[in-house]
Amino acid sequence: MNDHAQIFSLDAIISLILVIFALGIIFGILETNSYNLKEQQIFEELRIAGRTAANVLIASPELTCTLTNSSGTELFSITHCLDIQKVQGISTQDLELPSDYQFSIQRTGILLAGEMIPENSAHIYSEKRTVFFYDSLAEPITKQKWMECKTGNPACALTEPEEVMISIWRVP
Repeated sequence: MNDHAQIFSLDAIISLILVIFALGIIFGILETNSYNLKEQQIFEELRIAGRTAANVLIASPELTCTLTNSSGTELFSITHCLDIQKVQGISTQDLELPSDYQFSIQRTGILLAGEMIPENSAHIYSEKRTVFFYDSLAEPITKQKWMECKTGNPACALTEPEEVMISIWRVP
C-alpha cells in the first residue's frame, strides 16, 4: 500500500487546530485591551470634568462668599467659602460641565444642588473638598466679621470646615 498519497495528514490537522486556537487567544487579548482602553478614556473624561467642576465650585465668584467693607462695597470673593443661597441655584453651565453631564453636590449626605446620584450609572466621578458655608441672606460678610471668625469668635456666622462632595456622571 502507498501511504504517501494522503492529502491531509493528522499532523496538518493538529497544526491547523493549534493555529486557530492561538489566533483565538490573541484576538481575545486584543478585545480585552480595547475594552480596558475605552473604559480608561471614559474615566479620564469624567475625572477632568469632575476636577474642573470641583475647582469652579470652590473658587467661582458666582458661588463663593463675598467679603465687603463696612459700607457694603464688595471687596473680593473668598475661596473655599460657599454661599448656600448661590449654591442651591447652581446649574451644569455654572460648573462648566458639558450639557450631557449631571451633577450632585452633597453636604454630609444632604443634597444641596443637582440630582441624586443614579444607582444604575456605571461611571460616576466624585471628589470631596473642605469648605466653609455661609448664608448671605443673614447679612454680608464684612472684613470685621471675617477677622472675628479667623480669631475663633464663637459668634462667627461661618460654619466649621466641612466636607462637600461633588459627583458627576454622563447622562445616557
